[in-house]
Order: sequence, then structure tokens, then C-alpha cells
Amino acid sequence: MTAKNWSDLEKHFRVSLPGEVRAKIEVASDCYAGIGKLHSPKESINTKTAIKALDAWIKASGRFQISLGKKSSVAKLSRIEIISNLCGEGKRKSLEKMSPLGFFGLMLDLAMGAASTAIAEIPGREFGPEIKGDMWLVWVRLIVVAVSQVGAKTTASSSNLASESSFVEGVLYLQALLPDYCKRFKTYDSVVKGVQLARKKFGHADEFVLMGTMMGLGSGVIDKELLSKLSDLRHELGAGKTGY
Repeated sequence: MTAKNWSDLEKHFRVSLPGEVRAKIEVASDCYAGIGKLHSPKESINTKTAIKALDAWIKASGRFQISLGKKSSVAKLSRIEIISNLCGEGKRKSLEKMSPLGFFGLMLDLAMGAASTAIAEIPGREFGPEIKGDMWLVWVRLIVVAVSQVGAKTTASSSNLASESSFVEGVLYLQALLPDYCKRFKTYDSVVKGVQLARKKFGHADEFVLMGTMMGLGSGVIDKELLSKLSDLRHELGAGKTGY
């Protein structure tokens, strides 16, 4: 965001945006741009396609192992088991002394074990189509929270009314600065509907829940159940509702 960008955005929102508010807008937009990339066609793959490819690779690797004289199949390995086979001073020295085929065989075993584990974990980590759409809604709600601090109107009215929404104008301006894969609603009236949907779906959420939804669910690191538990725990501890 350049000085001109901020000046233009203030004209759209029709309020002055102090440093704290600007920082929140930038954080929300930067995070959304990063998370949005994970959901773009170039950065993601269909779940069934990924599992099918992994399964084919495991079978092909198994046949290769047989050609090297190994007869038993590789068991599924947890992340901890894979890491423990590679970390530590003793492990490092042992790996350095292994024969070329022995070293390669171990690496292949670990890779096949990791592939088997990935096949088991992928269904629980896949991005549902609603998650991609939710990220835009969460981003808009974070903008709402930020500009509401300085009294900006955040209502979204249809273009057929006498006065168009300053908030929708601001969202359209901000969205134009985002990568193409982050642009979900591209016309005034569609943004109006998007803002209204965001209020309906995430209007109850504070900044903690909104950022947790974007960075946790959006990245696939946590699921909705864990996010809900974290949110409940935060409120039980009496955390405030300002700040990320």
C-alpha cells in the first residue's frame, strides 16, 4: 500500500485511517493473499488425484525394492517415526557410514512410509470448496472490524438505491490490489451480497476467531473443531476482543 493507495482508500471509506487501523487492514490483506495462494489452481491438487498418484508411486517403488532384493513391504510410518530416523548425532554418523544402496534403501523406506501416512491424512486435511469462499468472507469481516474502530459505515446497500455504500466502494478498491486468485466478487452488487453473507456467517466472530479461521482453516493446519475449542478457551480465560 502506497501513500496514494491509503489516500484513495480513505476517500472511499470516507474516514481517516490512523496507523493502527492501516496495520490491521494490511495484515488482513497480506494474510488473505498468502492463504488465497494455497487455494489457487497452481498451488493445489484434487484430493483423489493426489491419493491415486501417491498409491501408484508406492506400488512402483515397491517393485523397485524387489529388484534390489527386498521382499517385505514398507509399513506406514508416522511423522515422528520418520523424523526420528533422521535426527540426532548418532543417526547422522550411522547414515554417513551406510553403503550407497543401504542409504538409498532407507530413504526410500522412509519416503514410502511418508506417502502411506499422507494417503491416510489427506482426507482430513482437504480443502472443502466452502473454505475457499469463506476466506473472502473472513477477509471482509476483518476489514469491517478495522474500519469500525474509526466510525466508518460498514453497511452494504444495492446499487439501485440513491446512495451507494462507501464500504463496498472501499472493499472493491482494496480487492483490486489483491492477487487475481483472491478476487471472489468482482462487481458492486456481487460485493454487496458478499458483505451481507460475511455478516451473516461471521458477524459474531471477533478478530481472534477471524484470524484463526483464515490462518488455521485456510491453511489446513487446524480443523473447525479445534478452532472452536481454542475460541472457547480464549473466552474462558477472559481475553479481550481487540488485537490479533
